[in-house]
Amino acid sequence: MPAPVRIILGAVVALAITVLAWLPPILHFFTGPIGPGIGGFVAGTQLKLSDRDAAVMGVVVALGAGVPMFIVMDTLIGNETFAAVAAIGISIWSGGLATVAAWFAGSDGEAEVEETA
Repeated sequence: MPAPVRIILGAVVALAITVLAWLPPILHFFTGPIGPGIGGFVAGTQLKLSDRDAAVMGVVVALGAGVPMFIVMDTLIGNETFAAVAAIGISIWSGGLATVAAWFAGSDGEAEVEETA
């Protein structure tokens, strides 16, 4: 599978798991904040993302979380400055957590391949 396809598929998986982590009542207080990390780990494990792929996927996840956050917050609150700060915060959190988890999972998979080869 080509790298761009793996990156986009990984970002979709990470964002979907992030959204699903916020859905269960009461449990979402625990799973919601770490949802991007769970999603990044699953994407890195299943797609065997390289270090570069994990970094690019993290940027895509950051944009995929931050842009909708800005649009929704600006529409609901009407304060563009607050919406921008919230969007930047969620972008850094989601993208960073997804990147680190995908990098960890992808490099863990590469280590196993190297050991068996």
